[in-house]
Amino acid sequence: MRLPVFTLCVLFGAASAAAQDTTIVIHPESSGVNILPGQLPRLVAEEVVRFYNAATTSRLVGRTLLPKGNEWRGDVAVRNGPVLVAGRIQGSLLVINGDLLLQPGAEITGTVLVVGGTANGVSDATVHGQAREYREALNYRIEGDAIEYVRNPRRLLPFARIFRLLLQRFHMRRRSL
Repeated sequence: MRLPVFTLCVLFGAASAAAQDTTIVIHPESSGVNILPGQLPRLVAEEVVRFYNAATTSRLVGRTLLPKGNEWRGDVAVRNGPVLVAGRIQGSLLVINGDLLLQPGAEITGTVLVVGGTANGVSDATVHGQAREYREALNYRIEGDAIEYVRNPRRLLPFARIFRLLLQRFHMRRRSL
């Protein structure tokens, strides 16, 4: 009696051990649903480019810190980096593809616009103008000292494939004539 019970335990134990070896692999690129990230509204993108390219705007790149007790005069644009403001900006602030952290006591006499990031601490600081935040990144290219808006290439990809196929068919028909 013990031998058949032992045999059954060994068989069921082996079957359950084999079931535990099953691995499920999920490939995100193979899913049928492709969710494209949101695109920045074109009017906002144009406003950002105008502000950044203005002759009176001071342009900074990367991680930026304005310590308490310090002041910047004029409009400031920062791209590709987090911005920490504890002092005073006598003008407006634009953050492109980065996050903004305003410390308590920070003051901005103009507007605040964050594109491609988040604006934190706005309620703890003094912002005399409007504070806006768009989490969608700005696609741009650098032309000298200026930036130029570039539409999201992923959104144009399906149209590029269709155009390429139409162009190939046109050339094939032309050759056959």
